[in-house]
This record gives sequence, C-alpha cells and structure tokens, in this order.
Amino acid sequence: MNDVAHGAVSNPCPSCSEAGIECIGPKQVPEITVSSLVKPEYQENIPPAPLFFCPQKDCDVVYFGGGGHQIRKDQLSVDVWQKEEPGDTLICYCFGYSAKDIMEDAKRNAPPEIPLVIRGKIQAGLYECDVKNPQGTCCLGNVAYWVKRAG
Repeated sequence: MNDVAHGAVSNPCPSCSEAGIECIGPKQVPEITVSSLVKPEYQENIPPAPLFFCPQKDCDVVYFGGGGHQIRKDQLSVDVWQKEEPGDTLICYCFGYSAKDIMEDAKRNAPPEIPLVIRGKIQAGLYECDVKNPQGTCCLGNVAYWVKRAG
C-alpha cells in the first residue's frame, strides 16, 4: 500500500508539510549533491543524512533532514527550477538548458534536439548530475516534462 496515496507521508517537508509535486513525495538525495550546491557560508547547516528534496514551488526549503534541519533556496549556489518561475532557470544543470530553451526546441524541432544532445553527452560520460542537479539525479525526466508542456 502506498503511504503517499493514502495521505500518510513518511517524510514530509517540515516547512510546508507537503508530500511533493503530483504526490511523488519528498525525494531522498545524495549527500554529495547537497554539499556541492550549498554556499560555503552555510555548509555547517547541512542536515545529517538522510537528506530529502522538497519540490513544492511555494516552499523556500529545498533540502531537509531529521530534527527539523533545513536548507533554503537562498542558501544554494544555483536556482532550483521547481521553486522559480519557468524561463531561464536551468532544467539541465550539467549542460545548461533552461525551460525556455527546451520548450523553444520542442516547438521548432520534431523530435526535439535537446533531449538527444543530453542523451549523447550522458552516453559519453560527460554528466555530473549528482553534484550539479539539485535533485541529485539525471534531468531527462524533467526535460521530458518541459517538452510535453511545449505542446
């Protein structure tokens, strides 16, 4: 039985208490992701593992851990697209593609070229998703989301 689907969230964000975008729930992220993106002056605020990512747009908390520890978006060296208005904020942090880039590409090209370029660079081993993407994972799912939004 899925706890999130039944309203019992095992790791809700301590700030917004939300389960996350489209009921996927807060996502656990690698420690290296958080330590590489938190500004130097806030490194001592990094919560102990496990660490979770809050994708809620209206919540300033990006990462949180046990005991109410939190890292806010203003404490990071990058903007988090889930927390900002779409446009120039990066979706692909490794190769520098924004929502605007992805949507324009999707409207111009069939099939869109940006996902193909990203896949090629991933296959060549040129990615650093765990240290550049605030979610700590590959961006291709997010890129597909923005391609779909381009309609």
